[in-house]
Amino acid sequence: MTFKNILVPYDDSECALHAFKIAVNLAKNYNSKLTVVIVVPSTYHTISLYANIRCEEILLKQQRDSANSALSKVDSIAKKQRINLAKYVLESNAVVKQIVSFAKSEKFDLIVMGTHGRTGWSKLILGNVANGVSHRVKCSVLLVR
Repeated sequence: MTFKNILVPYDDSECALHAFKIAVNLAKNYNSKLTVVIVVPSTYHTISLYANIRCEEILLKQQRDSANSALSKVDSIAKKQRINLAKYVLESNAVVKQIVSFAKSEKFDLIVMGTHGRTGWSKLILGNVANGVSHRVKCSVLLVR
């Protein structure tokens, strides 16, 4: 089985970085197209009813900036290995649904992703993302610890 189109959902965690490096090696071995996607929240639901919309805009900008910084890091790794990397930042509050939809629309052969992302509460959530994606796509999925 060869993989010509590989997707790496990325969250800038150590586990995601490890998964990305494995995907780079696979892309190199199979001469595959490699794509990284980061999904950031499209809206924040603040606790206060009187929350300032400007605060939400600032949070969204910070998330986009952080995502672009993370993409620069993985892009430099890919360039060192002479791998062309397609990079996307998508916005959605339904991370699993967004990744699955993106994977189907671009017809990926393989998804390589970390089993757990950031620490604390979001670690639990991102572990659920890996589980959710792996159960909802038809292509092969490589989960990396």
